Amino acid sequence: KLATGRVGHSATLVEGSGALGGKVVVIGGLGKSGSSQVALDTAEVYDETTGMFSPVQARLSGPRANHGAAATALGEIVAFGGQSDAAGTTAIRTVENFQSSTQSFRLATSQLSDARTEPTVLAFDQLGAQRILAAGGRVSTSARSAGDVFLADTVSSVGRADFRTARFGADAVQLPSGKVFVAGGLTTSAELYDPAQGAAGAFSNFAGNLSS
Repeated sequence: KLATGRVGHSATLVEGSGALGGKVVVIGGLGKSGSSQVALDTAEVYDETTGMFSPVQARLSGPRANHGAAATALGEIVAFGGQSDAAGTTAIRTVENFQSSTQSFRLATSQLSDARTEPTVLAFDQLGAQRILAAGGRVSTSARSAGDVFLADTVSSVGRADFRTARFGADAVQLPSGKVFVAGGLTTSAELYDPAQGAAGAFSNFAGNLSS
């Protein structure tokens, strides 16, 4: 079981053949401090071969919960946005990289274009280069449409890719065509993102809605 009970965390499989390759990194979330709920700055690693969790000794730069996370081909995990308090009133825009080779965290120089919790995050391929989309989310109960695209290897921002419809908690997947399909997020609408349209690409409305 987890060393620390938590909710609103991320759980991401480490890619590659490094020391943590094939293991799952659990980052942040909300946990208990006495009788109070707090945002956490801790992480744990799950090893399927032993069925055990082990705490990461290094800590995040600060508490982070309800964020988005993606794995890179370099064996790293990148966490985007989230909140630094239990109530969700303090959204954050920082981007933090977990380096599996050293099991350490470092803040990226680039940040989200605005602070938000529950962004939709997806690593995708663009002409042979891995990029990460971090779009939408919310601040308190207000959904956001802002989106950002990052180079996965340097975690540097390369442009904007805003949703046409504000949404949070949406799901995204890259289609065989290379386009990214995004659906839901407290709305029945869906959108398509085309990375081929330039450095960041652009979203367009999908011809059809989810069943309500």
